[in-house]
Order: sequence, then structure tokens, then C-alpha cells
Amino acid sequence: MPGLRSSRGMESLSKALTDIVLISRLVLEGEALEFTHVDRASLDDLVERCPRESPCYVSAKGASGTLHLLVYRGYVVAASFRRGLGWATGSDALREAETLEDVDVTVVEVPRSLLPQE
Repeated sequence: MPGLRSSRGMESLSKALTDIVLISRLVLEGEALEFTHVDRASLDDLVERCPRESPCYVSAKGASGTLHLLVYRGYVVAASFRRGLGWATGSDALREAETLEDVDVTVVEVPRSLLPQE
């Protein structure tokens, strides 16, 4: 599994990733890199879809829920997982969504100015 970049702000950034307005801005204002449907996706597969040199937002939406990731330089820096009305964040989100099946994947390169500042 790709490293979860450890920092004091990782959990707060993961909680910010539950904000639908932030997610919408990331998708609408970022540069779309990929929209695809895959039968099975692991966390490694999703992280590998991101460019290494810039922040990247990844969404994997399937029947079991939706995983939202912020990835930078091959590391997951924030994660949230939505199942129904409930959310899991940080490492809890990664555990809940270790492997996803039958998902629509969105990959967007994100300008740093859109990311929440601490």
C-alpha cells in the first residue's frame, strides 16, 4: 500500500475532504486527467494514476461507497470514504476502501491554490 504521508495536518485535511463544496471545486477547477470505469481498483492502482510532480485528486465511486484521495509525489496525503450518509477519514478511510470493485474513477490535477491551507 502506498505510504500515507504522516503529518500533523493529515487528519484535518482528510476531514476537509468530506466537504462537498471542496470536492466540487477540485473537480471543476482542476485539470481533468482521466475519467474511466474499472472492474477492480486497489489503492496502489489509484495512486499510480496521478502525476508525481503535482497534487492530484482521485475519486473512485462504486456501489460500496466513494473513496476520495489527495495524492502528492506518490503519497496519499488525505483520504475520505463515504458510505451512505457516513464518512470515514484518514487511515480509517483507507482501511474501509482497500480494494474497490466496479468503480468510476476520476483523476484531476489540482492547483495548489485550491487545497485547504493550515
